[in-house]
Amino acid sequence: MHKDDVYRKYIFDEMSRNKEYSIIDLEHFVISLDHDQVKQLCRYFSSYRRNCVYDFISRGPNNWRESNIGISDIYVGDINRDVNCHLEKNDWSLKKIAEDTNICQIEEFRSQGFIDIKILSFIAKRNDREYTIIDGMHRIIRSSCDGRRKFKLIYY
Repeated sequence: MHKDDVYRKYIFDEMSRNKEYSIIDLEHFVISLDHDQVKQLCRYFSSYRRNCVYDFISRGPNNWRESNIGISDIYVGDINRDVNCHLEKNDWSLKKIAEDTNICQIEEFRSQGFIDIKILSFIAKRNDREYTIIDGMHRIIRSSCDGRRKFKLIYY
């Protein structure tokens, strides 16, 4: 996957949070963006959300990989001080988090309804055979609590 498409993926995921947009219309909009527009919009959303996603993508190679990865090889990072202690207690391991029924009941991770398959891929960093989620931690935790055991990751 080309780096511009990774920028697009992040933009799509951020914009899909607004349920007023049609997923199909949103998809057409994001595809229509040129190189400069995807970088600018990705930078804007990353700044607005106060995360490192734009910097992570920008530092990455032009070509990224996509694979379906099992839950045992996936880790999450810091989210916020209200939930980090629960994640740390499970060694940041998605598999352990999914097995912890207390985490699945935390308001922040409760089901918000149907998660469209188009937003069920996640930007990650690969370290040997382990993957750390860079974007989509809430979605991946919720999906793992719902029983999903393999995840499509976009990484380098």
